Amino acid sequence: MSNIRLGDISFVDAADSHAAFWRGPADTEAVFLCSIKSGAIADPEVREKFHALAAAAAGHLVRGSTAIAAAPPVRWYDTLPCVTCKQPQAADVLHLCGQVTELSELQLSPSGLPVVCCKVHVVGAMGVPDMPPSAPPGRARNALAKAVIR
Repeated sequence: MSNIRLGDISFVDAADSHAAFWRGPADTEAVFLCSIKSGAIADPEVREKFHALAAAAAGHLVRGSTAIAAAPPVRWYDTLPCVTCKQPQAADVLHLCGQVTELSELQLSPSGLPVVCCKVHVVGAMGVPDMPPSAPPGRARNALAKAVIR
């Protein structure tokens, strides 16, 4: 590897932010690269990623492009067993997951899986809470009994 100096990256702490600047070997002015809230930089993982971002931005300035690619976004439902399942219900579950933003918005079984998952078996249901009974208990039966007796 050659030892060619492409410039310096300096980090500056302000009252509420941590900023990165780049200055080339022949430049007199520093170029702003990126910044982050100062409270977040205390986390070592965030600091490492921030420094990598600053290096990538400086590389872009020097070479006109960067070799660092963004990671693909992780879907919130990738941890469900339905993602790797081959059953037809798995496609239904994944379609439903694509329609909502989090798992709690789906109808879930007590195990935490969506009710339409092939691993969930509904054996019975006791009552339907959002439907009124077909006849009001007591009063309607009493009125019918009085009508028949007369």
